[in-house]
Amino acid sequence: MDKDRFSAMLSLLVPQIAKEYMERTGEEQEPAIIKIYSSKLYEMLEKEETKMWHFSPEMLCDILQDELEGKEIEIPIEG
Repeated sequence: MDKDRFSAMLSLLVPQIAKEYMERTGEEQEPAIIKIYSSKLYEMLEKEETKMWHFSPEMLCDILQDELEGKEIEIPIEG
Protein backbone atom coordinates (compact mmCIF):
# COMPACT_ATOMS: atom_id res chain seq x y z
CA MET A 1 0.00 0.00 0.00
CA ASP A 2 1.42 3.40 -0.85
CA LYS A 3 2.17 5.87 1.94
CA ASP A 4 -0.73 8.24 1.18
CA ARG A 5 -3.30 5.45 1.18
CA PHE A 6 -1.86 4.05 4.39
CA SER A 7 -2.03 7.47 6.09
CA ALA A 8 -5.61 7.91 4.92
CA MET A 9 -6.54 4.49 6.27
CA LEU A 10 -4.99 5.34 9.66
CA SER A 11 -6.86 8.64 9.77
CA LEU A 12 -10.11 6.66 9.39
CA LEU A 13 -9.17 3.92 11.86
CA VAL A 14 -8.19 6.11 14.82
CA PRO A 15 -11.65 7.72 15.20
CA GLN A 16 -13.22 4.24 15.12
CA ILE A 17 -10.94 3.08 17.93
CA ALA A 18 -11.68 6.28 19.85
CA LYS A 19 -15.43 5.80 19.43
CA GLU A 20 -15.20 2.26 20.78
CA TYR A 21 -13.02 3.41 23.68
CA MET A 22 -15.41 6.26 24.54
CA GLU A 23 -18.40 3.90 24.49
CA ARG A 24 -16.64 1.49 26.83
CA THR A 25 -15.24 4.03 29.27
CA GLY A 26 -17.39 7.14 29.03
CA GLU A 27 -14.23 9.13 28.26
CA GLU A 28 -14.54 12.34 26.25
CA GLN A 29 -13.26 12.47 22.67
CA GLU A 30 -10.14 14.62 23.13
CA PRO A 31 -8.62 12.58 26.00
CA ALA A 32 -9.44 9.36 24.16
CA ILE A 33 -7.69 10.55 20.99
CA ILE A 34 -4.67 11.72 23.01
CA LYS A 35 -4.40 8.29 24.66
CA ILE A 36 -4.49 6.57 21.29
CA TYR A 37 -1.89 8.81 19.63
CA SER A 38 0.48 8.51 22.61
CA SER A 39 0.16 4.72 22.90
CA LYS A 40 2.45 1.88 21.89
CA LEU A 41 -0.56 0.58 19.97
CA TYR A 42 -0.43 3.64 17.72
CA GLU A 43 3.32 3.20 17.26
CA MET A 44 2.60 -0.30 15.98
CA LEU A 45 -0.30 0.90 13.80
CA GLU A 46 1.99 3.42 12.13
CA LYS A 47 4.25 0.63 10.92
CA GLU A 48 2.48 -0.90 7.97
CA GLU A 49 4.56 -4.07 8.22
CA THR A 50 3.01 -4.97 11.61
CA LYS A 51 -0.34 -5.43 9.85
CA MET A 52 -2.08 -4.20 13.04
CA TRP A 53 -4.41 -2.13 10.86
CA HIS A 54 -6.04 -5.40 9.74
CA PHE A 55 -7.66 -5.84 13.16
CA SER A 56 -11.11 -4.51 13.95
CA PRO A 57 -11.52 -1.29 15.95
CA GLU A 58 -12.95 -3.45 18.77
CA MET A 59 -9.88 -5.66 18.88
CA LEU A 60 -7.57 -2.65 18.70
CA CYS A 61 -9.51 -1.07 21.55
CA ASP A 62 -8.99 -4.26 23.59
CA ILE A 63 -5.25 -3.96 22.97
CA LEU A 64 -5.31 -0.25 23.91
CA GLN A 65 -7.15 -0.95 27.14
CA ASP A 66 -4.69 -3.70 28.04
CA GLU A 67 -1.83 -1.29 27.44
CA LEU A 68 -3.44 1.45 29.54
CA GLU A 69 -3.98 -1.05 32.37
CA GLY A 70 -0.27 -1.85 32.31
CA LYS A 71 -0.67 -5.28 30.80
CA GLU A 72 1.76 -6.58 28.25
CA ILE A 73 0.44 -6.04 24.78
CA GLU A 74 -0.44 -9.30 23.12
CA ILE A 75 -0.90 -9.31 19.39
CA PRO A 76 -3.58 -11.77 18.33
CA ILE A 77 -2.39 -13.95 15.50
CA GLU A 78 -5.08 -14.84 13.02
CA GLY A 79 -4.65 -17.86 11.02
